[in-house]
Amino acid sequence: AKELLDCAQLEEGQILVADLAGETVGLVIYLVRHICGGPVKEREVLFVDSMAVEEKYRGRGIGHKLFDTLLELCRERSGRQGLVIACGGGLPTQEGAIAALKGNGLVFWLDRDPGETYDALDVSGRPLAQGGREDFIRRVEERAPVYRRWADWVIPCGSGPQEASRQISRIYLEVCPS
Repeated sequence: AKELLDCAQLEEGQILVADLAGETVGLVIYLVRHICGGPVKEREVLFVDSMAVEEKYRGRGIGHKLFDTLLELCRERSGRQGLVIACGGGLPTQEGAIAALKGNGLVFWLDRDPGETYDALDVSGRPLAQGGREDFIRRVEERAPVYRRWADWVIPCGSGPQEASRQISRIYLEVCPS
């Protein structure tokens, strides 16, 4: 059977759906924002909120097809190859999804104390935070080796988002100067 990929507009983003013979077998929820100013070059930033393929359909290239299609849609929209992609903490735990991401660019891990993250941000809607603060901290610490494994660069975020942004911009401009 041939995959049919379709897009739908959500209130705050978009969803790309993989359909096999009328059955939804995978999806990716994403947002695209135009970023400019400060130390960051003007560009489109792709935020991958969620990506999933039904378990019985994994290993068939559906996740890779979703991701490749998503990248192509964003490249068409931005007219550029140099997209910045930001994903949630669950994506690196899905080997196929993070492998596709890493195969298309640089991976930065924003390493921030999980207790500070929980206390400072509204994480109530995030799956990792559903068990409360202590569970959130434990789960982030369990995932840290996975994040570290896939990261090309680890960016410590103890100095705040502006400093993290400067570090990423510096590295990006060194590695991708055009």
